Amino acid sequence: MWRLWRSRNQLVFQHQNLSWQSTLKRAKDDVQEWENAQEYIQSLNHYTVREGCNNRESTHQKWEQPPMGWIKCNYDGSFNYRTQQTNSGWLIRDDKGFYKGAAQAVGGTMNNALESELQALVMAMQHTWSQGYRKVIFEGDSKQVEELLNRKQMHFGAFNWIREAWSWRKRFEEVIFSWTPRTNNQPADMLAKSHLPQDTSFIYHYFVPNFITNALHCNHY
Repeated sequence: MWRLWRSRNQLVFQHQNLSWQSTLKRAKDDVQEWENAQEYIQSLNHYTVREGCNNRESTHQKWEQPPMGWIKCNYDGSFNYRTQQTNSGWLIRDDKGFYKGAAQAVGGTMNNALESELQALVMAMQHTWSQGYRKVIFEGDSKQVEELLNRKQMHFGAFNWIREAWSWRKRFEEVIFSWTPRTNNQPADMLAKSHLPQDTSFIYHYFVPNFITNALHCNHY
C-alpha cells in the first residue's frame, strides 16, 4: 500500500509515471528487506548477553578448540522458505581458539534448508582451502549434514552437494566433519542470517564483526 501511495505521489507531484510492474517489484523488494531485517533482529535478541553468558541453556557445552596444528571452521546456512534464497556464514579459529577470519556469502536458490547447509559447507571448504589451511575440522549444527558426510545415512536428493563436499575433502591433508548444538554455533549462525549490503555477494571479515562479539565471547566461557 505504501508503494502504491508513493507511486501516486510521484505521478501527481513529480509527473513520473511508474509502471505497475515496477511498483510491484519495488514492493516485493521492500518485503524482502523487511523480512531480512526481522530475522537479523531476532538473531540479535536471541544472542543478547544479559548476565555475561550465565543465561544460556543448561545443556550448553563450551566450544572446543581443535587439536594442535588444526583449525576449526564453524559454518551455517540460512534458508528463506518463501523465496528459497540462501546465505552462508563461516568462522575460522586456530588450535588456541584465536580468531583467524570470518565470511558471509550470498548463495543460490535452493530447494530446502538441507541444501542450504551443504552449500554453506562447500563454500567454507573452498574458502579455507584458498587460505592455505590443510587440516580442518568443519563443524556445523545440522546433524543430518554430519551424518551424510560421514556416510552414516544416505540422501539421493542432495547427493550432488554431498559429492561436491567429498571432492573438496580430497584437496586437504585431513578433514573432519563434526556436529555441534546450535548454542555452540551462534557466531556462524549470526553470520549466515545477517543481511549483506545491497549488490554485495561476499564479505570477508579480517577482524571480528561487532555483531558477533558477544556470541564469540560466550563460545569460550
